[in-house]
Amino acid sequence: MRNFERFLRENKNLKPPVNIEKIIESLWVSLDFRETGKIDWICAEFEWQWHIVVKNTMPKVRQRFTLAHELKHFLEQENAYAIEWEDGHKIEVEANQFVFASCSEAI
Repeated sequence: MRNFERFLRENKNLKPPVNIEKIIESLWVSLDFRETGKIDWICAEFEWQWHIVVKNTMPKVRQRFTLAHELKHFLEQENAYAIEWEDGHKIEVEANQFVFASCSEAI
């Protein structure tokens, strides 16, 4: 939560729609659009670097939604594998709310 709160303080002048890709890259997160087979996106830490990979054939609106959603998870440093479903559902709802707050005019 500290990362998310710090991000909000440092970017308090941002107004939607924001440039999600630019924000992600400014946080030193590797961002890539490519063919991913059956998986639509991946957000994971690998070799001390966070990566977000999004399927390049998804519609642009869906890509933007996914990027904002995963950005929220990254900012909160959540570990989805360690979360019980009840808490996990709440976290997913909060990430979706972040999407609509940050991308409202573009979606």
